[in-house]
Amino acid sequence: GIDEANIFVLASAWISDPADLEAQIKGDLAALRALPGVADAISAISIPLDGTSYNSGFSLKPDQRSPTVYAATYFADEHGLAAFGFKLVAGRWFHADEVGLLRYYENKYPPTIVVSQDLARVLFPSGNALGQAVYVNSQQARIVGVISHLQTPNAANAPRSDLSFFEPMLPMNKSTQYVVRTRPGQLAAMMHAE
Repeated sequence: GIDEANIFVLASAWISDPADLEAQIKGDLAALRALPGVADAISAISIPLDGTSYNSGFSLKPDQRSPTVYAATYFADEHGLAAFGFKLVAGRWFHADEVGLLRYYENKYPPTIVVSQDLARVLFPSGNALGQAVYVNSQQARIVGVISHLQTPNAANAPRSDLSFFEPMLPMNKSTQYVVRTRPGQLAAMMHAE
């Protein structure tokens, strides 16, 4: 579901927790996005097929005893759609004012999410998931967008490899991955750009 041919991942880590971590991550992203051959970039904790999985339980009622389904959890800011090259099949991606900061020790559940088409079908098999309220780990969220395909980090080892969703969060970890999507034909040049 991603523009695999034009994406590379750059790992970054700080030895200690810098006081200005948010500014440093946003500065790195601004520098990457400013490169002429880059289409977009985001900071990510996990990406499709990388093996680092965060999962959340989805319920259709607030008092449901056990989740309807579990789905792989991804985090991205308003640049996520363009950075991965997903195909949006319904609704929209996140707006900048919906994006929160997510530090590694926090559990936050924002009011809007974007889901994969397969997850939408599991949750709402007889109708449209767009605009529907669901409960993610018991916290209410509204589905604002549906993307065509989004494999889990552990897709190679999972029977249902496309049950995934995004939360509008910018990860604030002292180690992060920058997902960089280049313009066609620019991958090699951008991987060596300074």
